[in-house]
Amino acid sequence: MSERVKANKPDITKNERAYRTMLKVAVSYSVFLIVILILFGQLYYTAMDNSRDSYNYQAVSSMSGRIEQFEGTLKIMDTQCRQLLQEPDFRRIANQTEDNEAFLATGHSLSNMLAVNIYSDSLLPVKEIYYYFPKSGYVLGSSYFITQHHFYDWIKKYPAMLEDAWFATLMDEESYNTFFPFSEFQPNSGTNYYLYMINIDDLYFLDADVRAIFVIDRAKLYNMLGFNDNVPSYISIYDPKTERFILSADTTGSDITSIVTDLTYENDIARVRGKDLPSGMTLGRTVSDSTGFIFYYGFPTFDEKSAVGMQRIIYLAIGVALLLLGAMFVVTASRNNVRPILEISKELDESIEERNQLANLIDSQKPIIRRSYVRQLLVTGLSSEDEVHYIHEYLAIPDSECYFKAMQIVVYDSAETGEMVSTENEGIATEVLEFIVGFLENALKKPLHYFISGEHSLGVLVTCSEVEHTDYLLAVQNAIIHLHDEMLDKYSLWLFAGIGKTTQTLMNVWESYEQANEAVTYTSKNYIFLPYEYIKKDSKSFYYPPEFSAKLNHFVTNGNKTQAMELLRLIHKENLVERSLPVNVLQFLLTDIRNTLIKARFELPTGTDETALKDLDEKFEEKLSFRTCETIASELADLFAEKNADGNLIDSIVTYIKENYADSLLCLNKISDEFSISETYFSHLFKQKTGENFSSFLENIRMKKAMELIKGGDVPLTDVYALVGYNNQNSFRRAFKKVYGTTPGSINKN
Repeated sequence: MSERVKANKPDITKNERAYRTMLKVAVSYSVFLIVILILFGQLYYTAMDNSRDSYNYQAVSSMSGRIEQFEGTLKIMDTQCRQLLQEPDFRRIANQTEDNEAFLATGHSLSNMLAVNIYSDSLLPVKEIYYYFPKSGYVLGSSYFITQHHFYDWIKKYPAMLEDAWFATLMDEESYNTFFPFSEFQPNSGTNYYLYMINIDDLYFLDADVRAIFVIDRAKLYNMLGFNDNVPSYISIYDPKTERFILSADTTGSDITSIVTDLTYENDIARVRGKDLPSGMTLGRTVSDSTGFIFYYGFPTFDEKSAVGMQRIIYLAIGVALLLLGAMFVVTASRNNVRPILEISKELDESIEERNQLANLIDSQKPIIRRSYVRQLLVTGLSSEDEVHYIHEYLAIPDSECYFKAMQIVVYDSAETGEMVSTENEGIATEVLEFIVGFLENALKKPLHYFISGEHSLGVLVTCSEVEHTDYLLAVQNAIIHLHDEMLDKYSLWLFAGIGKTTQTLMNVWESYEQANEAVTYTSKNYIFLPYEYIKKDSKSFYYPPEFSAKLNHFVTNGNKTQAMELLRLIHKENLVERSLPVNVLQFLLTDIRNTLIKARFELPTGTDETALKDLDEKFEEKLSFRTCETIASELADLFAEKNADGNLIDSIVTYIKENYADSLLCLNKISDEFSISETYFSHLFKQKTGENFSSFLENIRMKKAMELIKGGDVPLTDVYALVGYNNQNSFRRAFKKVYGTTPGSINKN
C-alpha cells in the first residue's frame, strides 16, 4: 500500500502542475481578451473623439471665414475713409474753421460725389454714413452738408437734451474703432443699430480733422456672422480696449455672455466644468489679429448633429460577439496547450539557467573589456571613426568631455628590493590597484579609464570638459602628489607618473600615451610627476621607438591613412622641430622609417594593381626624405584600404566562416586574431552589415550542413556533430531542435 502511494505521488504532482499551468494559461488568455476589448473600446472612443474634433474644427473654420468677412467689412470702411482723404476739397473743408460761400459750395459738391459713389448695402451692413468736421461744426452726408445743430435737430430730430452728449461722444477717443449700441446715445431709438466711428485724421500723414460715422444695421451684421434665429445659437464680440461686449446675440435663453470669458479654451473650443450652459451647444472662441476683438460663438454639438446612436449599437454588438468568441477561445486554447507549454517551460528553465550563466560571465568580463578598449585607445590606436564612436559610448565618456590626456603611472617598492605584494593583476596587487583607482576617482571626481600596462605600471586615460581644461593639469598633479604620499604611508610604495599633451580626439590619444611613456622615464624621487612638455629633448639621437614602428605598420596595413599621416607628423615634430638632428642621424631615422614601410609593402595581398606596385617600388629607390616617406605611406595605406573596407572585410570574414565552420574552436576571439579587429567592434560591425549576430550566423551554417549530412545518409548520426563543429552531441542536439523544431533522430527516421 505504501509503495503504491509513492508510485502515484509523481502523477498527482504532475496533475497539479498541469492544472496550475492551465489556470495560468486561462488567466493569460483572459487578460489578453480584456486588453483587446479595452483596445476595442478605446478605438471606438478615439473614433468618436476624432469625428468630434473634425466637426468642431469645421465649425471653427467656418466661423473664422465669417469673421474674416466681417473684418473685411471694417477694412472697406477704412479704405473708403482713406479714399476721401485723397480728395483735396475734402481736406480743405476739414481744416477750415469759418464757413463762406466757397466753403458751402465745396461741401455740397462733396455731398453730390458721395451720393454718386455711395457703397451698396450688399457690400456693407450699414444704414447710413456721414462725416463730422469738428473745426467748422458741419456734418457731411450723401444728401446734405449742414451744421451739427441742424443735423441733430432737423435731420435726425434727436432729443435736444442729449445733443451735447451726442457730439461729445463723437469727439471721444475711446469711441473710435469699436461698436456702440445706438440705444446708448439715443435711448428711444431701439436696439436695431450700432454706431462705428473712425478718426480719419489718424489714417494717414495728410491732415484732415474728420470723424466718419457708420450706422450699422444689426440684422445685416449678424447675418454676415452666420447667426440664424431659427437655430439655437449664440454670438458675441468682446472689445478688450473698452473691456465690454460690443455685440451680442443669443437664442438659447441662457445668460451665456456673463461666463464665456471665464471658460478655459483648447484649440478655440471651450472646456466646460461646472457651468450651467444650454445642452446641445458647443462654445468656441476666435481672437482677431487685426482688430483685437474676441469673438465668442455657439454651435450645435457633434452629438446633436450626428446620428451616433446606431454606431454605438453596432459597436456594442461587435464587442459582445468578441467577448463570446474570446471566452470560447480561452477555454479551448487552455485545454489544448497545457502539454506543449509544460515542455516549453522545461526547456525555458534550461535556457534561463544558461542565459543567467552567460550574463554572469559577461558581467565578469566587462572590466576586462573596458581595460581592453583603453589599451586599444592608448597603445594600438583606432582605425576608424566608427570604432572611436563605439568605444566612446561603451566607456560612457560624456559628450562634454572633449579634452583627453594619457598618463603612465609606475609603482616601485620603496625598499628597492624589486619585489611587489603578491598579485592577480599582472604585477600590481589587487589591493594596491583598487586603492590607486579609488583615490584618483575621488580626487578627480569622475570614473577612471585605465589598463595594466606592465609589471609595475598603469596606463590611464584622463578626460575633462572645456571648462575644466585650463586648470585640469594642476588638478591631476595635485592628485598624483597626494596619492604618492598616501601610497608611501600606507604601503611603503613609491609612485611616479608622466602625462602627455592634450588632444581633442580619441583617435589620436595614442600620441599622448607615447609622450606619457617618455615623460615617466624622466621622473625621479625629486620629480614624481612630469608633463611631457617639461622634458629637455636630446639633439644627438633620433626619437623612433619600436612602438612607433609597430604603430606605423599597423596603421598602413589597416588602410588608415589619416592615423599614419598623424604618426609621421608626430615623428617629424619630435625629431626635426623639437630636436636639431645632424644630417647623418637624420638619415638613420629615415632609413628606419623606410624599413618599416618596406615591411608593410610585402604584406600587400596578391592581386594588387601591378602598375601601382611598380610606381611604389620606384619611390622606394628615390633619395630619402621625409616627404618621400609620407608619399609612400599614403599610397600604401590607399592600397590596403581597398582590401580592408568594412564591406570587403565582412565579406572576407563570411567566406572564412563558411570555409571553417567545422572548426570547433571557431569563435569571436579567433576571428578577432585572424583579421586584427576587436571582438566587440567586430560583433557590432557584423550585426550592422549582415543583420544577424555572429553566433546565430555560424549556428545556421552548421545546422544547414548537418541537415544535408543527415538527409544524405552517408554519415552515421553519432558522427554528424563533430563534422559541423560541435564538441558534444547534447549541445548539437539542442541547437538542432532550436533551429528545426525537432531532433536529428526524427529527421533520420523519416
